[in-house]
Amino acid sequence: MQYFSERESLAYHVLSLLVDAPSSFAALYGGLVRHYGYPRTLNLADLMATLHSLEQHGWITAWQMSADGHVHALHAADRERALLAYQRWLPAADLADLAVDEIGVWYEITTAGRTAWQRWDDAATSEPQASWTLDQVTATQTLIIHAATEALAAAVLHWWLTTHPEIAVIRSSQRIEPVATASLRSGITIPNGVRLVVRYQPVLEPPT
Repeated sequence: MQYFSERESLAYHVLSLLVDAPSSFAALYGGLVRHYGYPRTLNLADLMATLHSLEQHGWITAWQMSADGHVHALHAADRERALLAYQRWLPAADLADLAVDEIGVWYEITTAGRTAWQRWDDAATSEPQASWTLDQVTATQTLIIHAATEALAAAVLHWWLTTHPEIAVIRSSQRIEPVATASLRSGITIPNGVRLVVRYQPVLEPPT
């Protein structure tokens, strides 16, 4: 079994930082460190991959601004070059200097992203953020979610799928059942929780 929650939390925190205004990659990194307690050693490749996943899902847009103010869409090669530059700069940078991002990668939340963030934020603020776990059982291609409520379990499943576009769930296999107690890895025991179980399959690539 494999536990997934860090990537979902990262995506949620990124959207939270983008709700009020567009932000550069450097400013997002600084916001994650200052406001959400992420370490200075935050894996920047993971952050870039999470942002790209949100972009593919239509929840954010991305662009790059050159030193002369020219703006162009962010392509794969741009993303790779920018990541290398950020990896050289950000880990040792003074957080006060991140307001100016000379590498120039910027992000903005979309209407769809704002709607998704609001749905997740409602679930996250109405329940303790640590009150769920998700296990992926690869041998049987099954996802098992334990959560405080059915709504939270559904929200967790939705977020997991947005960051794993290579997987599609088999909706007819989904079942939600009450459990007397749900024991989380944090040591918290939730009385009267729920367990959501659903099978999944790889998304087939269209023929070329």
